[in-house]
Amino acid sequence: FADARGLASAGRWDIYKAGLYTLSKDPKRLLVGCISGENMLYSNQVLSDARSHHHDSFLDVLMISGVLGLALVLVMVVTIGLKALRLAFSDRAAPSERILSLLPLVLIECSMLESLIFYFSVFVPLSFFLFSGLVIATWDDIKQSSDP
Repeated sequence: FADARGLASAGRWDIYKAGLYTLSKDPKRLLVGCISGENMLYSNQVLSDARSHHHDSFLDVLMISGVLGLALVLVMVVTIGLKALRLAFSDRAAPSERILSLLPLVLIECSMLESLIFYFSVFVPLSFFLFSGLVIATWDDIKQSSDP
């Protein structure tokens, strides 16, 4: 079936169903995760074509590190996201700083459709952490300069 958002046509439903199948076959992953080489062991049994990852950073983190690992990643992402949004809407930030703050948010959103920021050792994860650090440092500088 097809839908307006493209979840079905991109195979997203199949990926999420495969993730649920994996958790039903190996529920201890929720607690302890698995080694990355076994990430797709069960999922590839039900997918039409073999894949190396779930094409969703957060689902991959859940499968590899369990609920605790996902919780830590979500705390980090929410912290970065909140600081980025505060910086983007701060009247004390320069326009370039506002634009800078959007880069980690875009990479976080893209990571929900592809395993980008926690999976590959290419430029994307490096840029995510670089720009996230710049956002946090810039927001902290602005915040400190406005405190009495």
